[in-house]
Amino acid sequence: RRLRDEDEAAALVLFESGHYRQAACFLIQAMEKTVQHGVFTQLPCVGSRESLDGFQERLRTHNLDDLLNVLLDVFGDVIGDDRVSRQINSQLEQHVVKGLRFHHLHNDVRYLRTHRSSGQRTLLQITSHDVERLQQTLKQLRSFVDGFQLLLAAVNDKLSFQVRGTSPEARRAEAECSAWTFRF
Repeated sequence: RRLRDEDEAAALVLFESGHYRQAACFLIQAMEKTVQHGVFTQLPCVGSRESLDGFQERLRTHNLDDLLNVLLDVFGDVIGDDRVSRQINSQLEQHVVKGLRFHHLHNDVRYLRTHRSSGQRTLLQITSHDVERLQQTLKQLRSFVDGFQLLLAAVNDKLSFQVRGTSPEARRAEAECSAWTFRF
């Protein structure tokens, strides 16, 4: 979280001095770190070792769209209910991302783009409005991840109350999830 907060603070300083492109870069990085934090706090709660390894491998990207998919998959794996997973995905799309696609944004903010057909090079223009939208998206993403973690903690508390004392595996899994969640 500290790295995310530092990126956000740097973005604010850059924004206030009119360096919108650089501010956008730092805000996108802060979003990446927010998603990664959300994933890492839930990884010990995923079902199998194969799932855990797969999720960790999928985190090795700067594509925020891909990272959001990993986050949704981890949350879905922890919840274990397809209907709830679809609802979470819908809420993320409607209330946080709002149609913003990050697939090319990561590179387009940083580098010139060469168009294959014409050979023409263009640079994406970043305005103060764009940075304000990214700031709002980061704020909503942070609330979404934090809120979901609170929901999972409540679900885990309810489940642990129901299964407490039933099996060593259940108690070990509960302890592992709780210990990891509170390390951050």
